[in-house]
Amino acid sequence: MVSATRFLDSVIHVFINITTHNNTMAKRLRARNTQVDTNPRFRRKPPSGFIKDNIKIIEVKQPYSQVMAEGLALYSEAFPDKDEREPQGMIRERVRDYQSGDSCHENTQFHVLTAVDTRADRVVGYTQWSTLTYEANVGYFEYICVDPDYRRMGIFTELEAARLTVSDNDLRTGKKGRVRGSIREAEFIGQGKDESAREFTKARLEIHQRNGERAVLLERDDGSLAPFWMQPPLTASSDPIMLHLLFQEAEPVKRDPENVGEMPKETLRDIISGMMNYFSDGYFDSLMIEAKKVAELTENGIKESIDGVTLATKLMMRKIRDAKRVLLVPPTETETIDSYAQRCANLAQQIKR
Repeated sequence: MVSATRFLDSVIHVFINITTHNNTMAKRLRARNTQVDTNPRFRRKPPSGFIKDNIKIIEVKQPYSQVMAEGLALYSEAFPDKDEREPQGMIRERVRDYQSGDSCHENTQFHVLTAVDTRADRVVGYTQWSTLTYEANVGYFEYICVDPDYRRMGIFTELEAARLTVSDNDLRTGKKGRVRGSIREAEFIGQGKDESAREFTKARLEIHQRNGERAVLLERDDGSLAPFWMQPPLTASSDPIMLHLLFQEAEPVKRDPENVGEMPKETLRDIISGMMNYFSDGYFDSLMIEAKKVAELTENGIKESIDGVTLATKLMMRKIRDAKRVLLVPPTETETIDSYAQRCANLAQQIKR
């Protein structure tokens, strides 16, 4: 394995100083390194850390570096479902394009951060996300995972904080305003291939709730709640997949993870439009869905082949239009996947597949 010092030239790094609290938790420290990227399009301060002194948070800038390879290996282990996971080749392409400036899109900034144990020469944390504008002004937190041997050390928490800070800096640097918050996808309670996976899904939702996130659900005329978020296909052989969409306010004082809140429909439409434009920018609109599958997903509303991004957009916008309200619900208080499937045809179809 390549030593961590050999790839420092290809990444932005942050030195983490250690201090302990009650011999178990480290206090948050400011990063002393104030190096900025030389590309003005990405100029910002690097994120700080809240990890032991042998752990560094590193932003990947080279798609074929050793740290990238190890980060992607950890990512693939954490997200084994091919319908949920983005292909590694496409992730590498996005890192290359956004860092080189050759194919950068004005309305998105793509990032990959890793947490590296420099003593063991080992990547122990990975996250990728994008800053979206298109009127959305949110950080789309796509994936985050931590090596099981390194959990409960503050790595997840620090990667979370770093992402929101970087997204806010992206928007401010581009004179797009301030970040509204973050969004991410999550599995439903009861979702998973076995009992262990289902328990892990439940545990992750508890973590998200402690982090100040709430599930975005649509209230129907009869008062029942239903999910709506449909992730477009990520590969030519995968199907659209329904998941929870979680939202976290940017300002901690506005987060209320224990109570139900409300989001204006227009705000949700802005966020969804931004996300779907992001998927198009990421080349996913080239993945077509055959007419038979489209007819099934739309209950014969559309009977022709269509790309996955357009299909997902149509289905979600229709659900939002027909909803009474958009509610923000504590993740642990949401229903099971089987319960939602009883009143959501798309989710019922997904379970059958």
